[in-house]
Amino acid sequence: MKDGWRLGGAALRYVLANRALQRFVLGAVVIVVVLSAGVAVAAVALRREAGPVVYVLVGLAAYYCLSLLVTALAVGVAGLVADSLESRPVTPSPGWRVIARRRRSIAGWAVVDLAVGVPSRAVGSWTVDQVAVLLIGFGCGLVSFFAIPTIALTGRSPLATARHSLRLVRRRWGDAVYSTVYVW
Repeated sequence: MKDGWRLGGAALRYVLANRALQRFVLGAVVIVVVLSAGVAVAAVALRREAGPVVYVLVGLAAYYCLSLLVTALAVGVAGLVADSLESRPVTPSPGWRVIARRRRSIAGWAVVDLAVGVPSRAVGSWTVDQVAVLLIGFGCGLVSFFAIPTIALTGRSPLATARHSLRLVRRRWGDAVYSTVYVW
């Protein structure tokens, strides 16, 4: 866990040290927050008057939209970071172009996140079931950690991205983590 905090801190320092990344992240976060607020308002309004089936469908649609926004932001940042690490000149516009080029992969990954993320958050109680759900959620998060750069740099399909991410997890952390992730 300590390594995760260090990695997160290093990533944040990297972004803060790069003016173009700062501008892209700031602009993208503002857009994501505004669009997320719009999705939330629409979802609440639609769910108030809905029956149980529509209530669930609106919730799933809102989850998908939010996942789509966050994934797109992360893919744009990953594309810019890749350019920066390869010593290419970095401006915010290539981040938006990466998102535009990878829109199908981003949309597909949001579907994968919906299919895996919702059940992992909705099933179980604070018993053995909940522990299993937490492990599945951890596994999904770990695979997503590797999926974002894969989408940004290769534009693979969601299933190919998931397979590639699973291989990376297995190579880096071995069978103990891989068996947790492989459940989904």
